[in-house]
Amino acid sequence: MALLIACVVPLPAMAAADCQVDPQSQQALPPMARPAGYPRMRQQAHDVSLRVSVDAQGNPIDVSVDGATSPDATGRSAMRWRYRCEGIEGVAEWVLHLPTQHCELNLTSKNFNPPRYPPQAFRAGIQGEVLVGLYPQGDGQVARQAIIAQSSGSALLDEAALTAARRWTFDCGTGMDGSEPGQEVPLTFSLN
Repeated sequence: MALLIACVVPLPAMAAADCQVDPQSQQALPPMARPAGYPRMRQQAHDVSLRVSVDAQGNPIDVSVDGATSPDATGRSAMRWRYRCEGIEGVAEWVLHLPTQHCELNLTSKNFNPPRYPPQAFRAGIQGEVLVGLYPQGDGQVARQAIIAQSSGSALLDEAALTAARRWTFDCGTGMDGSEPGQEVPLTFSLN
């Protein structure tokens, strides 16, 4: 009878450990933004609340974002970082300050350097959207870093998007420093 009761009555839930974001991983890949009105509207500085569920190895499992103008971009940023927990698994909660954007993508450079559809992907009928993450430099020239923020599912399309994005430039205003947020740029590869 005691065994039956133990199976029916739930055990008290174990408290999740408090976790912290690894500052080195956050510094290596600063937060991304995709401002409303992309690409011609710069995001103003603001705070967002993040809650990230973390597994025992410090990898993010799930993220919720509150207060972001581009919650998906901010959430994808949080999912790229590493975390440190005091237990088996846990939750990291904090307020993240997103700085003002001083740079915007120069559309002329983007239009003159479009991604080339990889012939092999074209012949195979592969389509998809790639989100490229670009971290501007202070001089407005090519990005200091370009990453795949969200894959299309095809390495061919992802590489074509990165190759094009590395040639794009930015128009940067005054006041830019090392905290400039990255920018997500969507690129669609479509056969029609």
